[in-house]
Amino acid sequence: MEQELYTDICVIGGGPGGATISMRLSELANHVILLEKDAFPRPHVGICLSNETDALLDYLGVGNIIKQEAFLQRKSTLLKWGSDRTEIVEQTGRHVDRGRFDQILIKKAMDSGVQVIQPARTQSIIHKKNQEWIIKAYFKGKTILIYAKFLVDASGRSASLQGKRIRNAPSLFALHAVWNLRSKPQFDGFMEAGKNAWLWTALLNESQCMISLYTDPSYISHNGHRNLQNFYCSNLENFSLVKLLDLDGDFGKVYGCDASSRYSLHPVGDDFIRVGDANFAIDPMASQGVHLALNTAIQAAIVVNTLIHYPEHANTARIFYRDRQQERINQFRERTIFEYSKAAINLPYPFWEKRSKDAMSGTRTQIVNLTSLTVTQKLRVCPLAKIISTPVMKDRWIELAPALHHPELSRPVAFLADKNIDLLFHYFKDGQTIIDILDRWKSLVSEDTGTQIIQWLWENHVLISVAEGRS
Repeated sequence: MEQELYTDICVIGGGPGGATISMRLSELANHVILLEKDAFPRPHVGICLSNETDALLDYLGVGNIIKQEAFLQRKSTLLKWGSDRTEIVEQTGRHVDRGRFDQILIKKAMDSGVQVIQPARTQSIIHKKNQEWIIKAYFKGKTILIYAKFLVDASGRSASLQGKRIRNAPSLFALHAVWNLRSKPQFDGFMEAGKNAWLWTALLNESQCMISLYTDPSYISHNGHRNLQNFYCSNLENFSLVKLLDLDGDFGKVYGCDASSRYSLHPVGDDFIRVGDANFAIDPMASQGVHLALNTAIQAAIVVNTLIHYPEHANTARIFYRDRQQERINQFRERTIFEYSKAAINLPYPFWEKRSKDAMSGTRTQIVNLTSLTVTQKLRVCPLAKIISTPVMKDRWIELAPALHHPELSRPVAFLADKNIDLLFHYFKDGQTIIDILDRWKSLVSEDTGTQIIQWLWENHVLISVAEGRS
């Protein structure tokens, strides 16, 4: 038996990225079908969400639901990173049950009008010459043929769409298991660097924790450890922080999975886009995977809406998405290399050395500006600062708009305090003091907001002293 369905957009994968882009596209008046291979709630490795993710969850309309869940609030992590010294690191946020978290997001997508089909296993994807996608899936004993104008690959690291993926760092393999505790530990999390691996432990509730081990997959194969559980348990003995846990010896199944950082060479096309791990899977060291998936999916929804409904901005939208992907690749490569290099100082072993190679590559050139800012100081725009037309995201589409470019900025900035950057700079003249600038900006922003903008421009070396560089 076969059933035929027709839709504007088909999304494959119901994780954070797939659920988010589905609900946003549906809210933008697109018909969306989402295929998810598993029934929810599904077993999944728990995650840590930082407080900065709250803004994204509030934007998606699920912030209050997440806060009402009995997820464990985290406050501090005990860190032992390549030396005998331990330190307490403040890490606020919450440890989340991914099975429940994903279920909340998919429910919000359904409430937004998304047609969710699960558990549905994708069998084939055909791209017709007339830019139509035919997705064949198996659901409840029958075959479904979905005809879609646009395809979103949100299927995780397995990636449903074919295409070249580039390894962004040395290979990494993750081993996870849930352990029972006889008593609650003093800290919410534990991180430790070992000779050939690093350990991350997260408290899930009063009586359980997740202990994760990250290592090079070659160590597993070279040592002949076909049994992941044996490899996992034997390596846990090498970590001193595990001894601080009051484990009762009982733990669940050991799960293993690829945790390597990879990115797609072609993140977006005329009628397809990749989001989440299917587009860019980051190293777990960054601990930002879900946050990145949510943020990327929100942007990707506007890109897709532009490609479908505003074809005059299609090329601008594709450039926007590719630029954002490259920024993230550079950002997370730099961040993870830095963390690995800190441990490599005291751990001169291949695992750490090859992951901290070229530790300083990609770091931005720092512009020294030691002069404090005073209200009487005369300011000028740094010669390195430029206003250039750049793809920017609006409520429903991507378009070109003036944006501020500067080596100290991680990305171009088109708006400050909801004001166009070129409008603010239009009223600025070299040689003005803070008082002068605020007076010229009084029709645009309040004095407090204007002061904050000037401070931000100064701290990022966009505004500099008139005397600077003119000696």
